[in-house]
Amino acid sequence: MLDTIVSPYNVLRAEAIEDASTVAGLIDLTTQGDFANRSTELSPIDIITEGNKLPGVTRKNKIQIIICGGDAANDTFDYGLYGWRHLNGPAEFMASGSGILGTQAVIIYPQGGAATSKFWADKLTVTSRWLGGKVRSTDISGNNEVAKLFFDFYGYRYLAIGFADCDGTTGIQAGDLTAYWAFL
Repeated sequence: MLDTIVSPYNVLRAEAIEDASTVAGLIDLTTQGDFANRSTELSPIDIITEGNKLPGVTRKNKIQIIICGGDAANDTFDYGLYGWRHLNGPAEFMASGSGILGTQAVIIYPQGGAATSKFWADKLTVTSRWLGGKVRSTDISGNNEVAKLFFDFYGYRYLAIGFADCDGTTGIQAGDLTAYWAFL
């Protein structure tokens, strides 16, 4: 008998407005940079605890992230990704980049509940990443497919994503965004 390991999508960041006007301003490293004072604004999730709650799921090191939001296709946003090691240490910048919402509508959010005028990001670029890190995107061309960020999270426990340049008031920015994670 062939066993299939499944991993559902879990909320990384509930629908949220822009955290800062630029990615550089997403986290205050003077007060929220160490393990004990993880950024409350970005609401880091505990991958170990959350992973253990998933029935029938074997935890892995590789993680994928998908993003949705906005009120119209082709709206834009920037993101910043941070991680904290298992038991201690500082916030570690993992990657930043930009995204564009495609035309594939979100009908039902992965965690449940109907979505209205929300779209999956079909383009996610990685413009900078931490030394030695390999954060990649499955779709950087914007082909109206669901783009994913994926990377190895070995040695880390907490993960947070923040959004910038997406306040939605310009007509081209995405507005409220939601991010999901799953083991890969």
